[in-house]
Amino acid sequence: MPESPQPAESDLHSLVQRMEQLRKDFHQQLVEPRQYWQLHYGPVRIRRRLSSRTVTSTFLSFWLLTLAAGLAAIFFDSTQELGIALVVAAVFTAGSFLIQLWTAQIEVEHSLYSQLSDARQREMLETYAKEMNAIAARIAALDPQYEL
Repeated sequence: MPESPQPAESDLHSLVQRMEQLRKDFHQQLVEPRQYWQLHYGPVRIRRRLSSRTVTSTFLSFWLLTLAAGLAAIFFDSTQELGIALVVAAVFTAGSFLIQLWTAQIEVEHSLYSQLSDARQREMLETYAKEMNAIAARIAALDPQYEL
């Protein structure tokens, strides 16, 4: 018969599970809503979830398909120059558009993580300040002449 887990192991396991759930909740509540992009043109409204990874994957897929089409067009003499010109134009056009989207999405994600990091640093500073104030009060109680 296997031994039952020690209370500390059980607590650790439940804490790890809770931490994983908090990470999932955090991502669903704070990160995912900021990954939606919208396009409004007259009555047409398009709303899609689009992270920087999705934009990067789309760009790389498009680039690979364009490269394959360009390489295939090279073998047809009648459309060789036109095919190459169209492929080059498509690559530059789509590439510049997708990179601008990617840059904007990265900025949103970095801003969110920066805000969270700033909040964490504020909490740390408050903890240090409380402890330093408590120590300063104890020092002042022991020696009122001591200057900090």
